[in-house]
Amino acid sequence: MLIDELVHTCAHEEVAKAAVFSLGLPFAGKVASAVQFRDQSIGAFVAQAVCRFAATAKDDERQSLLAAMTGKDQPLLAGLHFILVPVLEDEVRAIGHAAAAHALGRPITAQLEA
Repeated sequence: MLIDELVHTCAHEEVAKAAVFSLGLPFAGKVASAVQFRDQSIGAFVAQAVCRFAATAKDDERQSLLAAMTGKDQPLLAGLHFILVPVLEDEVRAIGHAAAAHALGRPITAQLEA
């Protein structure tokens, strides 16, 4: 039930953006850094991450998410944080690979597609 509520609310870009800022400016800054290389708003990035999790998460991932949310004062924000941390880690790796490719003179877009 909590997961459904998280997906239902954070699938909307404006709600997703507000929720990220509710997690604090340092975390919101990390999200903003991740999306600066995309043609995407913070809200769109977060909403897509939540929807992707809902569509692709395995049962054990859903159980881990539920565990991260259960008993928290703000379970939806805890769940959003749980979903976004690995997504941000992936973005940092992609940005790092793109920067390295650029420094080596390779096209950034080709490196991101690899």
